[in-house]
Amino acid sequence: MQGEGILTKVAFVHKAMRAHQSVMLLSAVLKEKLYETNVFIIEGELSVTFREIIDYDPQVVAFSSTTHSQKKDLELARLLKDANDDFHIIMGGPHPTFYPQVLEENDQLDSICVGEGEYALLELVENIENKSKYRSIRNLHIRENGKIYKNGIRDYVKDLDEWPIFDYGLYFDKYASMAEAPTKMFMAAKGCPFPCSYCFNAKLLDMYKGKGPYVRSKSPDRIIEEIQRVKSEFSLKWVKFDDDTFGMNRSWLLEFAEKYKKLVGLPFLCNLRANMVDEELMKILKDAGVDRIDFGVECGNEKFRKDVLKRNISNEHIIKTGDLLKKYKIRFHTGSIVGFPGETVEQAFETVYLNRRIRPNLAACSVLQPYPGTAIYEYALKHNYLKKEITMDDFGALKTVTVRWKSGGEGVKSPISQENITRLINLSSLFDVAVQHPKLESVIRILIRHKPNRVFNFLSQWGYFKVYFKYASGYKDRLRLVWRFLKPLFPDKH
Repeated sequence: MQGEGILTKVAFVHKAMRAHQSVMLLSAVLKEKLYETNVFIIEGELSVTFREIIDYDPQVVAFSSTTHSQKKDLELARLLKDANDDFHIIMGGPHPTFYPQVLEENDQLDSICVGEGEYALLELVENIENKSKYRSIRNLHIRENGKIYKNGIRDYVKDLDEWPIFDYGLYFDKYASMAEAPTKMFMAAKGCPFPCSYCFNAKLLDMYKGKGPYVRSKSPDRIIEEIQRVKSEFSLKWVKFDDDTFGMNRSWLLEFAEKYKKLVGLPFLCNLRANMVDEELMKILKDAGVDRIDFGVECGNEKFRKDVLKRNISNEHIIKTGDLLKKYKIRFHTGSIVGFPGETVEQAFETVYLNRRIRPNLAACSVLQPYPGTAIYEYALKHNYLKKEITMDDFGALKTVTVRWKSGGEGVKSPISQENITRLINLSSLFDVAVQHPKLESVIRILIRHKPNRVFNFLSQWGYFKVYFKYASGYKDRLRLVWRFLKPLFPDKH
């Protein structure tokens, strides 16, 4: 494909076998200008992905990186740069946005993207042969001849309908498992206005101050058009909205719900915030066809939740939300976190008790990852709860429930240094069991004192297994899920 008269190919690279909304947007923006794109997912040995990218021979290699994935991403970037110094290697995503020092510390990177990157990357590709121009591209920090040029932030894109339709084919045309998956994610809105201390939104709000509205929505017609397009080309039984909080604008939601029911008619999943839920909202979502709602409990101690986590949500809000969901017979999952700096086992059980009061279909639980750049990191640092000589490799995945499901509990870790951290990690493994089976609490309190083991890993997966099984694509997928569920019980064979 020709873009601006130059044959330019861009390779997107990331870990985790899932379709990234941001990457699909970046690809769509580039393809609109007739540039060629491809995506490469790091699975297993780096040498495999390395060879695939070398064979593709792109001009630009774009990594989408989190703090959890940055180590592998940088290793692959080093291999690629050593093999071909002409590759322009750029890193975008949360990690370089909140830790821009990554460019100074790793000379295999030519640039990083800070913040939203769809038009910054386009400008880079358009000017890849004109270095005097690309040195000043907003949202990019660029290395040239040993010097780093740090450019400011551009304004937000205010009208999301301005974007092209996301490039779903980037993933679904290449990876059959994604194309066949009956549940697919869509993004109706972008941004979250709430300053939770363990999240990056507070820093993003500050970074983009004066750059336009932070929370923006596609029009109902536009998001429905995207869903219809995917539905016509690929398998689709359940629609999952990836918005931090779905339908915050009630007038938008009313218009969307009416059109969605008529024009799409598929069951959908979404995220809500407990202090924004009322009976009218439940009626709207139920009538539109909601299948499941997820919301965060995070911590059962209301004072800690408000003062330290900066979540102005009361226990009353959480209980009311759970009761309304039960009343309208809507499946719901909760998200909680353990391993906070200074958290006692008894405080962690307060979170169990609050979940137990509302009885979600799944009580998911993660181990806190206080990433640098967040307020909770500063809190942990100030109160001496971080491990000494901490490095980026000490941070696990943000959603350790996913790590636990995929690895049978391996890889779940915490950079918090306190005497009870192993017990809190163990409780996260047994959290859903503790919520769903109150009579086992005394047993669980004894078990979490032991070292992590295969039984914990096995029990931790039961709730997630049920979720994945419900949304599986067929009997072969279900058999695969059964094996994944049972796998922790069997020793690895070497």
